[in-house]
Amino acid sequence: MLNTGVLATIITFNPNISQLFENVQRIMSQVDDLVIYDNCSKNIEEIKGKLSDVHIIQNDTNLGLPINYNRAVSLAKEKGYKWLLIMDQDTLIPDNLIEEYRKYMSLDNVAIICPRYRDINCISEEEFNKRIPDEPYNFVDRCISSASLNNVDIATEIGGFDEKMFIDYVDYDYCKNCINHGYKILEINTGVVEHQIGKSKIINFLGRKLVSYNHPPIRKYYFFRNRVYYARKYHENIIRVVKSLLGHFIPLFYEENKSEKIKQALKGLIDGLKL
Repeated sequence: MLNTGVLATIITFNPNISQLFENVQRIMSQVDDLVIYDNCSKNIEEIKGKLSDVHIIQNDTNLGLPINYNRAVSLAKEKGYKWLLIMDQDTLIPDNLIEEYRKYMSLDNVAIICPRYRDINCISEEEFNKRIPDEPYNFVDRCISSASLNNVDIATEIGGFDEKMFIDYVDYDYCKNCINHGYKILEINTGVVEHQIGKSKIINFLGRKLVSYNHPPIRKYYFFRNRVYYARKYHENIIRVVKSLLGHFIPLFYEENKSEKIKQALKGLIDGLKL
């Protein structure tokens, strides 16, 4: 048993089994324990067969992310863990990530420790490396959830994750809540996690580079709904919000099944005003 004081959690939904297995192997070698919350995957029996030594909690329906994150926070608190590593089902972490995180676990007022992220579809490794600062770490305003290390006591204190959001902007909302409570988000420059956000690609629109994520229509719904909800919740500048929404709406015209995606995005905008 390691002495990291870290519980890890993965939220699964119809994962690629071989990818998930490799993910689990890398995580288990670095943390004390791992729990998987499964959102009613169709291949749950295959998951259990491949990961028979891992504690898997099956949900009867797809509960999304924040409910499961909060359950993991509560479990970590109950078992006395100080930190919770949140993982996507397909994110592979480097072998030394927790070792690098441990250098900063004792710093005051740090709610989240996160790596630098490289979307392998949007930026080359060479270009990415040019942007890494010389300093070992820096403080940031937000980060994505996957591979983030979260202080359990702080998460408990500030009320955890907003369960209205289901998916998309869950992580940014939590980061904003941490910052508003006077806590910090520390990004290390000595740990890089490569990941993919959807099937992202860069498009050029009137000389401006935008990202097309090629998510399925339901993800477009949740993104636009939660983006509006987030803006209302934190009284965000309207001009900034409009620019953000346009930056995600315009790429829909370059994607497959664009009519359905546009329909879901517009529905999300309306529902975001009601949430």
